[in-house]
Amino acid sequence: MNKYLFLPLAVLCICITGPAEARPRLPRLPSNLVNTQKIIKNIKIPKILSIRPNTLPPVIRHLAHTPKIAVKETALDLQAPIRATVLPLRETVSEFTGLAEPFTATSFVIEEEFEGEKQLWGVTAAHIARIMSAYPAVWLEDYAPFPVEFAAIGNAGMLDLALFQLPEEWPRSIPALKLAEQTPKPGEKTYSFGFFNDDFFLVPNRKVKEVTPTRLITSLEIETSNRGGACGSPILNTQGEVVGVHIGSSDSKQISFAVPAAEIKRMLQAYHNKGQSLQPLLFNGKKIGDLNVNESISRVLTVTDGYTTGDFVTYHYEKDVDYAHLETLSPDADPDEVHIIISHQMFSYTDKTDKDFFIQLIHNVASGETVRRVIPYLSYPYHKPGLGRPFPGKL
Repeated sequence: MNKYLFLPLAVLCICITGPAEARPRLPRLPSNLVNTQKIIKNIKIPKILSIRPNTLPPVIRHLAHTPKIAVKETALDLQAPIRATVLPLRETVSEFTGLAEPFTATSFVIEEEFEGEKQLWGVTAAHIARIMSAYPAVWLEDYAPFPVEFAAIGNAGMLDLALFQLPEEWPRSIPALKLAEQTPKPGEKTYSFGFFNDDFFLVPNRKVKEVTPTRLITSLEIETSNRGGACGSPILNTQGEVVGVHIGSSDSKQISFAVPAAEIKRMLQAYHNKGQSLQPLLFNGKKIGDLNVNESISRVLTVTDGYTTGDFVTYHYEKDVDYAHLETLSPDADPDEVHIIISHQMFSYTDKTDKDFFIQLIHNVASGETVRRVIPYLSYPYHKPGLGRPFPGKL
């Protein structure tokens, strides 16, 4: 048997052995988008001894018979249109290569009006876009999987959002969600739709616990093991408007974290401005630099008399980051220097000139001067505070 198994052969076998169904409609792909089916022809697939539908990789079966994903719960009046606009997002290549069972994340559709024209966008979490293969796809009922390409990706460490464009050929029967103009206040109730472990769920009564400058924290009364795939889900207010995008949850507490919906507009602004939408960084009221949508503060170090006196890593503390008051992140109350380490990640996979690197802002507290420099990587280990070691001068 030929060691290469091509998609046309697989689909032909399914059509012969499986039940007769209408052939899925495949929307025309944008000219700048990789045709996943062409790539499949060059991918080696493990030898299959018996070619039957139940032995083929799952994605091939889906291509022939796109299944309806079970709705576990419904919301009166709102469920039907929202179910149509909240879509499963899956990678494709790993299914064909047999490397691993791909996971299902969540995305949803919004509409933007730019220069008098309306454009549909898909929204998900940036960390989903960055860990998926180069060829993800969204799955629509009655359609074959639609390959997508991420046009705008935030830094997963902070602005955890990613956008992909939807072409004019996108089915108009799929509605777009509206972005809320106001961020909800603590105590307000929200709800969300998303794909948890491949099943479609409504999560009602997500009470807003806390609102910070960069995060929306809500309750999430679902066991940790059942939350896989929820990232990218829209969090909605009682009017059905998007107030945030679910990006993660706490293992120890039944709470979740979301990026406020206003940040989606920032991502769109950056896309239309060559990847630029800058956020001023203030330390004790003085501007020390800017932060782009594809950058995040990864750590803050303090130096006194040439010695490291504090090292604060922002991972798991993103909700506490306030760009207008970076002094609240300083691990030392009265340092000589504050070193802000910024992670820069590629904004778009289509821009091959953009690279991942780090930025170091060295702020002299006494003089108020700040030096900015780009460093290709961070060296490890860092000098730990309290050991009396001199600061190395560069990271």
